[in-house]
Amino acid sequence: MRTVEAIIAVFITFVFVIYFFPTEAATESRKPNLNLLPVLEKNDAFRRCIIEENTTCINATIEAILPGSYSYILNISENPNAEATGLPADKRIYADSVYLVGNETDLHPRTIRLYYWGK
Repeated sequence: MRTVEAIIAVFITFVFVIYFFPTEAATESRKPNLNLLPVLEKNDAFRRCIIEENTTCINATIEAILPGSYSYILNISENPNAEATGLPADKRIYADSVYLVGNETDLHPRTIRLYYWGK
């Protein structure tokens, strides 16, 4: 008889955990990660913009790919541990990062981090 009670107790506990502790909040909407930088790292023109530190070219390339419903901050640094400043505190922020060493002729190691969020 105690075995049946133990099985019922385990079943009730299992149902309680599944019902009251869902794995994802129902009201939270998640937007997909756009993975922009892994695509851009293969673009030779974008690499050239990074090496030359041409911010106009970099921003134009990112704005051409990033959907208009997002704002962004780009952090380019030789220090892989550099922190971004100016990120909004009230938004859900997504991040892509890539480490570029340079191109075939130039060695300019840079860590590029793209932080983006919905407007």
